[in-house]
Amino acid sequence: GGGGRGGSYHDFYSFAAVALMATSNGWTATVSMMVGPRMIVGTKAKEKANNALLLGLFAGLAVGSSFGTFVEQVFLEET
Repeated sequence: GGGGRGGSYHDFYSFAAVALMATSNGWTATVSMMVGPRMIVGTKAKEKANNALLLGLFAGLAVGSSFGTFVEQVFLEET
């Protein structure tokens, strides 16, 4: 038989991998948002740097989610 425990192990490893990536990406994004503008001299330049970081963050989220949806629709489509 197939056994009922195999799926739970797979789910655990999938959850652990997603949790690790979410934690590391969240930490990296937070640190870059805090440290990035501090490296720039001048108030106007800091505002521009902060806006550029924010634009990059949102663009990355949008492109990543769109790419994930594309991959799911094209390659993981169930018949």
